[in-house]
Amino acid sequence: MLEFETVEVIADIIAHGMDIPEGQIATYNPGIPPPQQQELFIGIDITAKEVLANNIRYESRENNTDLWQLQTLQVRELVSVTIVSLDAEAHERNHEIVLALGSTYAQQMQEKYSLQIARTPSSFTNTSGIVDSTNLNRYTIIVAIQRAYYKESTTESFDQFQPVSLITQPATSNSTP
Repeated sequence: MLEFETVEVIADIIAHGMDIPEGQIATYNPGIPPPQQQELFIGIDITAKEVLANNIRYESRENNTDLWQLQTLQVRELVSVTIVSLDAEAHERNHEIVLALGSTYAQQMQEKYSLQIARTPSSFTNTSGIVDSTNLNRYTIIVAIQRAYYKESTTESFDQFQPVSLITQPATSNSTP
């Protein structure tokens, strides 16, 4: 399974689908600064994660005496995509984010990284306003991504654990106060 960052895959899909330079896309950016020039700017971050499944299984491997534990974690990540511009470009092109995430290229990236992007965003909000006496066009789109994390390592086999003693009757003291 490939190691990857969800937001980096989403940034690549949006840059490809909207034909904008990756330099105009920031990931893990808690506060998106207003653009300094008349160009489109996109910020991508994970706002929440929900664990859907947490599993472990064991296996032995050929020519190896170790016991391997294979852990998988299935999660739903809510990814926030914010598109910002000083001019009307964010207003005119915000729909292109959803189109990019539903494109053939996005499907290829989903297959490559074994993740699933929801076809429709869970929210599409106009968050425009005045910043430093400038009208800032800003839209925030929240999209759900389902993916898995995988980890494998060696572990002790069950017959190598230390014996456990179970105390069912706690010792009582014979002394009286």
